[in-house]
Amino acid sequence: SNLCEEIGDTFKPNLTICQLGCEQVELDLENFEIIKLIGKRRQKIMNLSKKIIAEIIGTAVLVFVACGAAVVSGVDWVGTSLAFGFVIVAMAYSIGNVSGCHINPAVSFAMLISKKMTGKEFGAYVCAQTIGAFIGAALLGVCLRCDFSALGGNEIQARLLNAAGAADGCSYTG
Repeated sequence: SNLCEEIGDTFKPNLTICQLGCEQVELDLENFEIIKLIGKRRQKIMNLSKKIIAEIIGTAVLVFVACGAAVVSGVDWVGTSLAFGFVIVAMAYSIGNVSGCHINPAVSFAMLISKKMTGKEFGAYVCAQTIGAFIGAALLGVCLRCDFSALGGNEIQARLLNAAGAADGCSYTG
């Protein structure tokens, strides 16, 4: 028996309803989305590529802004903490509905252990978060004119502290 029924109309011509086990879903072939039908409510199920892009963007923003604040401020623990907190809140509001806003492999690992994501999703999330971290770090290095000869925050901090007149650009006391 055919489990899918095409119900295309003038508003959504590429719409198909399928029965997947006990679940009835709509397949929107134009936007590549699966929409879970729960009674009269519709709940969107995002596809993995949208989640991956959201995690890359979220992790890149976290590294660029929050780690950038830590590098620029040096030992300002309050400013650095606030930067991390504000970025996490901003990302939760902006990408939370797409990917869950993990932006940290530890959060993704917790979701894997609690069986709220599959192993495939976990691997994709961790890869996306790693890529996002590299993008954020590269953007931070470019913005702070790092020559990347000595990778890491210490080289950037050394330049900033030397520019501020510190005696030893590689160390500081807090």
